[in-house]
Amino acid sequence: MEAAANRQLIVSFTPYEWKYVRQLFRSRRIEDVKECVIILATWISRTGENTPVAISCSHVLLQAIYAELLSTGMCESERYMAIDDLRSKHGYAIVRFVNYVNEMGQTGATLKNMVHAVKSFGIPKKIVDIRHAITHQNCPDIAELRYATNFCLDWLWKNFWLSDARVAMNSAAATNSSKNPTSSSEFGGQRGREQQYVSSLRAFNTWRVKNRQLTTELEWSEVAELLALKHHILLDSTGFLTCFMRDGHLIQTPGQWKNWKLPVTCSNDNWQIPEEIQAFWEPLFHVMFSLKLGAEIVVAFLWRLREPMIKDMTRHQITAYVRMIVQQFADADVFSDEEWYKVLDHLLPVAKNFSTEFIELVMARCTTLAHKRKKQIRQILNISTKSHVESPSTSSSDTVHTVSDLQKLLKKSSKSVVKSEPVTSNADGNRTGIELCDVAAWAEVPFGMAPGQRIETFTVVLDHHGSDKSRKRRAFDAAITLDED
Repeated sequence: MEAAANRQLIVSFTPYEWKYVRQLFRSRRIEDVKECVIILATWISRTGENTPVAISCSHVLLQAIYAELLSTGMCESERYMAIDDLRSKHGYAIVRFVNYVNEMGQTGATLKNMVHAVKSFGIPKKIVDIRHAITHQNCPDIAELRYATNFCLDWLWKNFWLSDARVAMNSAAATNSSKNPTSSSEFGGQRGREQQYVSSLRAFNTWRVKNRQLTTELEWSEVAELLALKHHILLDSTGFLTCFMRDGHLIQTPGQWKNWKLPVTCSNDNWQIPEEIQAFWEPLFHVMFSLKLGAEIVVAFLWRLREPMIKDMTRHQITAYVRMIVQQFADADVFSDEEWYKVLDHLLPVAKNFSTEFIELVMARCTTLAHKRKKQIRQILNISTKSHVESPSTSSSDTVHTVSDLQKLLKKSSKSVVKSEPVTSNADGNRTGIELCDVAAWAEVPFGMAPGQRIETFTVVLDHHGSDKSRKRRAFDAAITLDED
């Protein structure tokens, strides 16, 4: 009895604290957000593993909001350095939240695709796509991360914090963290899932070598090896595709290519993946296309082309697969407009690997792409791609095609420019459209694109007449557009 009397009961919060945190939760004053984060951290320290996941998710999401508010007072150069830290905070919080809702949606013995598992809780596919990009690709644009973080906080407010303490703590949204080990070990469990993908792919290889004569959907429908791969794809299509497209699986290594006894690969636009290899992987591609993953497959290929040290043989295979899929679906109503835009978005950073005709084919499928935007994209391609490179002397006096040409014009103009004539001219005395900038004004601007900038908003200013004195270029404009003719 004495021991029972001395036993202390630890509670996560008092009724007053609950009401106070509810007031702070919706505020975006930096002092309020900071205080809310501190109080939630106190609750978590009191309850440890018994902390409701809704509270721990709220804590990490508000930490991202607090970091955002802190960065607003920074100068541009300091804010640029803080962007990576902000993306990490947003990314972890979003992954934590989506995994938490996914766990609530996994009812029954059969695991559901994450998109389907969270859909019943009002979480759209876009939020899941952002989560997949964080864990399996490059971290998304900061604007997308902010959107997802605010969505997650709004969901928690409506489904958890809006209720009284007793109702909230007894709701399904208050899932106990000790009952939810998957979400807390998300990043550590990734390697285990990849090992499962590799094991299933090896099992498929073994089966396919012995059953190459099977060529119809009916013959594949009940194959255990294919059903296992379909299970992985439904659970995590992005993670599976990332693993599948590494060298050694779909992308053949030099040793594997030699075993096939096939001629060498090449970069010719007409070169195709040999029919033997296409037929080998046809059952798996059929499964992925039946799940409407055509655009995701193309995007996964294009991500690989961004690798800085990619081998020629790998690049040849990837570009051949991309051309084959895009050309096959270009005249079919398979990809949605949104999917075609997504393909174009990922195609532009690696455009040098494809012909201009191929890129035009993708652009033509983006039916709502404005004429002005098409013009901007073509101008970027003229500067950045290997095709259509001309000498300035053989083209119009306003046109620049390569970085080398830009450097030559700038070097030539720097010797002859005077203060009264800031616009440079070429050897024939015609204006080039290149304007020398004030070094001091650009001292704080980092090389390349501005923080948070996406590739589809990166264009080059070519002022053909140099007469617009009223327009001033800002250092961190998100979109720099061409003047109309």
